[in-house]
Formats: sequence, C-alpha cells, structure tokens
Amino acid sequence: MLLILPYNFFIFNFFNSTNLNPIIELSIRKVGHLKKISKLFVFILVLLTAKSLSFSQQKSDNSGCPMTFMIMISSPNEEKAAGFLIKSLRTYGGVYSSAPVILVISDSTKVQGKTLTNEVEKIINLKIDERLRQFPFTDKVYACAEVEQMVADKTDWLVWLNPDVLILAPPTAITADKDAWASLRPVHIQNVGCYADAPVPEYWKRIYKVTGLDTDKVWTVNSLVDNKKIRGYFNSGFMAFNPAKGILREWKNAYVKLLSDTANYSFYTSDQNFAIFCHQAVLSSVVMAKTGKQGVNILPASYGYPLGLQDQEGFINKIDSASNLVAVITGGYGNLKKIKISDSLKSWLETNIK
Repeated sequence: MLLILPYNFFIFNFFNSTNLNPIIELSIRKVGHLKKISKLFVFILVLLTAKSLSFSQQKSDNSGCPMTFMIMISSPNEEKAAGFLIKSLRTYGGVYSSAPVILVISDSTKVQGKTLTNEVEKIINLKIDERLRQFPFTDKVYACAEVEQMVADKTDWLVWLNPDVLILAPPTAITADKDAWASLRPVHIQNVGCYADAPVPEYWKRIYKVTGLDTDKVWTVNSLVDNKKIRGYFNSGFMAFNPAKGILREWKNAYVKLLSDTANYSFYTSDQNFAIFCHQAVLSSVVMAKTGKQGVNILPASYGYPLGLQDQEGFINKIDSASNLVAVITGGYGNLKKIKISDSLKSWLETNIK
C-alpha cells in the first residue's frame, strides 16, 4: 500500500534535515520588513492621491482661482497698452497680481497679440456676426460671452479691463459682497441714460422689452462726472461678474435678439450715440432683469475712474491723487499728469510706459 504524504510534510522535513534554518529566519525577517515598507509606500501613495484629488476639486469649485482678468485688443496700439496694463497688475495687484489674464483678439487681420504670448493664460481669436460690426462695441459683447463660458467653472470672478486701464492697487472691493452677481460702476456721464423721474424713452423701452425687464424693477444710480440721477445704467470699461451666473452670455443673447430685428436695427443705427452706447444699455437692462438690486455690488469711484474726463466742467467728485485710485481708465497716458503721483509710481511709469 502506497502511503501518500502531504507536500508540506516533505518540505518541512527537508528544511529540518539541512542547516538552512538561519537563512530561512533571515529571509522571513526581510520579507516582514518589506511588507512594512510596502504598506508605508501604499499609505503615502494614497495620501498623495487624495491630496491631488482634493486640489483638483478645489480648482473645480473655483477656490483655486478667485479672479480672472480679460482684455481685448483690436490694434497694435491696444496691444502695447495691454502690455502696460498687465505689468501694472503684476506690480500693484496684490493678492491678484498673479491672476490669469485672457487676451481676446478682435480682428486678427489687424493685430495678433504676439508680444503678449508669454504674458497671458490664453489668446482667443474672436468670431462675430459681421453684420453687427456696425455697432462699435459688438466685439466686446461677443468676447465677454465667450470667455465667460470658458471660465464659468474655473474662477469666482471674471473682470473685464479696457486696454488703457492701469491697476494701481489691489482690486479687493470686487469681492466685498459675497452674494453679488456683479461688481459695477455707474456710467461716467448720462449720455443716453434717462432721468429717474421722466417717462421711459423709446430707446430704453425696446431694450427693456427684449430683456424682459419690468420698469417697476428698475432702480436708480448717479452718474459720476455730471452727477445725474438716472435709471440703472452701468459703465463697461471696468466690470466684474460671477461667470457661473451667465449674465454675460445673456447679454449677448439679448443684444443679438434686439439687433436681429429689422426695425430695431434701423432705430439704433439712426443716431450715432444710439449705436455707440447700445451695448452698454443692453447690459444694464440684463443686469437689472437678472440680478435685482441686491445682486449688484456698486464699486467705489476709485474703480474704473475716467481720468480722461478729469477736466470736465462740473465734475465735483473728482479724485486728484493716484494714491486714492485702484483702477484708472487713462484715456491716454498723458492724462496721468492731471493727478498727484508718488515718486515710486512716477518711477514705475517712466520705466514701464514707453
């Protein structure tokens, strides 16, 4: 009768019949250490992965990029000005000095933005309805909508800057109201704005109708330079929006809808001022219709300050020192001579504005 013994019996007896015990014990100890090292390695790997996922989640929740700036250029001079603007942001932007900047090219046949390639996060070549180019700021409307769509889930605030803006201090007031959808300034001068106590003119009636704004929900603001109390009308040279709310995309939709109507197109091209300020009027109406008064953070006058109007007759609320300004719309760098400038800022301007 054949006796069949387990395999491990022979192995056990083999090792016991030889002088290999010390080697086996040493190997077992090494394996034990390797297991401990492997466990430690896996723990570290899991920890790093978790932190990486956490960081990615933070960025998708907008906490990684609280503010993004955008600039649009349409000529070599504006490209040069945008370069100065970016330098001023990097120098005086404080906590926002390293914020991403997106550059929009309005017409690539006139300018390409090549000198700014290394200064911006992204360059976009804009495409718009050529029929609407007759309106001077159609490109701004389209640019804002496109960039808003791009950064809607990547940043808390999208800030539009005219290329001739200079940042002179951190623009912290933009985020002062955590519940606001927009941070804006009233217009500088009344222009096509309508008085608060006067009947709504046809210019605004058509816009209110397209944007669905009830006249009872319109509130008033005071224009900066001529200090007129007018129905809500906001400046678009310096403005900031929470891109997740979609206000800028709605601006484009309303603007295109308004001017796609033949009668409206004829009406708004019948007067030069009608055409020039149409974009701004539509934006103002969309803001009031979508956000309500509580959704707008009215910025101090030091934001988007119109230095080109410094000598305007009747301008009683003027700011006369650069130390009291955050973002100035220069209207030409020669206008900086109209305000007091510190020696350090003067030195920076002489070094960088060439």
